[in-house]
Amino acid sequence: MLRLLPFLKPYRWWFMLVGILLMLIALLTTLPPWLIQYAIDEVFPTGDTTWLLWLGGGILLLSLMEGLFSFTQQVLSEWVSQRVIFQIRNQLFHHLNQLSFSFFDRTQVGDLISRVVSDTDTLKRFIAFGLLKVVTNGLVLLWIFVSLMMWSPWMGFLFLLMIPFMVHAMWTYSFRVRPAFRRIRQTTGRLTSFTRERLAGIEVIKLFGNETHEENQFQQENQEYLQYQVEAARLGAFWLPYSEVLLGFFAGLVLLAGGWLVTTGRITAGSLVGFMAYVNLLNRPIRQTGFLLSLFQQADTAAERIHHLLDQESAIQNHPGAQPFTRLTDSLSMQGVSFAYDAQPVLQHVTFKIKAGETLAIVGPSGAGKTTLVHLLLRFYAPSAGEILLDDRPIERYTVESLREKIGLVMQHPFLFDGTLRDNIALGTPDATLADIQQAARLASLDSFIKALPQGYDTPIGERGVRLSGGQAQRLALARVLLRQPEILVLDEPTASVDHLTDAHIMESVSSLMAGKTLLVIAHRLATLRSAHRILFLEDGRITGLGTHHELVTSHAGYRGFIEASGDIAGRGGV
Repeated sequence: MLRLLPFLKPYRWWFMLVGILLMLIALLTTLPPWLIQYAIDEVFPTGDTTWLLWLGGGILLLSLMEGLFSFTQQVLSEWVSQRVIFQIRNQLFHHLNQLSFSFFDRTQVGDLISRVVSDTDTLKRFIAFGLLKVVTNGLVLLWIFVSLMMWSPWMGFLFLLMIPFMVHAMWTYSFRVRPAFRRIRQTTGRLTSFTRERLAGIEVIKLFGNETHEENQFQQENQEYLQYQVEAARLGAFWLPYSEVLLGFFAGLVLLAGGWLVTTGRITAGSLVGFMAYVNLLNRPIRQTGFLLSLFQQADTAAERIHHLLDQESAIQNHPGAQPFTRLTDSLSMQGVSFAYDAQPVLQHVTFKIKAGETLAIVGPSGAGKTTLVHLLLRFYAPSAGEILLDDRPIERYTVESLREKIGLVMQHPFLFDGTLRDNIALGTPDATLADIQQAARLASLDSFIKALPQGYDTPIGERGVRLSGGQAQRLALARVLLRQPEILVLDEPTASVDHLTDAHIMESVSSLMAGKTLLVIAHRLATLRSAHRILFLEDGRITGLGTHHELVTSHAGYRGFIEASGDIAGRGGV
């Protein structure tokens, strides 16, 4: 929890102002018993009604001032806490954007959402209410103790007797409830992940009639969440009856001891009534202690999860002295590159070299490592062995940002965001003009489709682009990469969901735009393979063939068998 202090520091003066208000509120809360004691001991015996009116008005004024200060304090506390959480959420999202793909491969997205949204909200409740209530109640207890000591050290001693019982109960309660709240936060993350994944895959669930099974799975996850919530509630139920017993015991001691002190003339009757008024004032802070302890444990667990996330380091970082990559002038090569996912080899000793301006087609059966190869080029992952060179310089000597700016990747299954067509095409190029966006759409054979829509480029496409067909989504993804005019373009089956005529038109546009630039294409269509300067054939993570289409067809049985097995190729006149 102490690691939150850097987020609180910019608002320290506001917290100081809130602290002053809390001191005033605590002081105003503890003043009425003094007025009551004075009225009983000094005013009642004289029958002076004027003083009674003044004292009654004084108590009313104190209540009004306490209410005004409390209102101001709550508004300021909420204002400050919201801004603190605003900064924490921004920091979390920024940090998530800096983490490498390997982190997201092993982490559930729902758990991350829970940390960014739910855990930070728990922290906000503690900062805005819990932390300040702890301060207020602590000050109230301090003023009560001071008042009791001023009236009678014996009564102050009785108050101190209650403290060990309070501390022991707080420690025991915290020790038992913390694991329960940790399990709740973890289960919340799993439940969020489960719900998110099932809603994202609702089409598949309905297609296979799997609704009942998924509902049963959800019920199991929800049952575990319920179990931990009930456990925490059971532990929390301990505090209220304990506080009732403790307060009752203390009130009885005050009455017995105070009554004896009154009868022996050591204190006045007004002081005893004041003591009992303070016992009544103790009711709220002691009752709230259980809730505040629960809130603290929840916030502490949330802070622990947040800091665990912030402590994660990206496996891909800019090396000291890294320079921006601007253009490829000589060659692109891989030298002995190997890579594994969780110790499972994906690429093994991959070595090749192409000249700047050439087109390299990457071919191979599913799972051969084609997509992984281009992911390494973009530094989504780091090779476990070997190196990747641009103009004979390791890519680690270039900044990550410049590599991803100058190397464009069109994925086979593009991700589209909820927004308009214009927003999605201009993603990563926010300063693009409408004319630039339209030109990119024309190159991707998308412009005529967009113009036929009533809202044109301002047409919403829905979450994940659900209002677009697979082919339209692929062309949109191609348009937003072409808009950036990359130095190196990587196409991962970019036209798998379009017809042959559209494919030919798109590839012709791409070739025209990328004339003189380097192009890597993961493809299976014969026209694309024939037009490539060279073809790299991957099998089980190894390069088993590298050459032109004609060379591989005549010399590589695996390549020839691969293209003959493709209905698309066979149907277009063989090899």
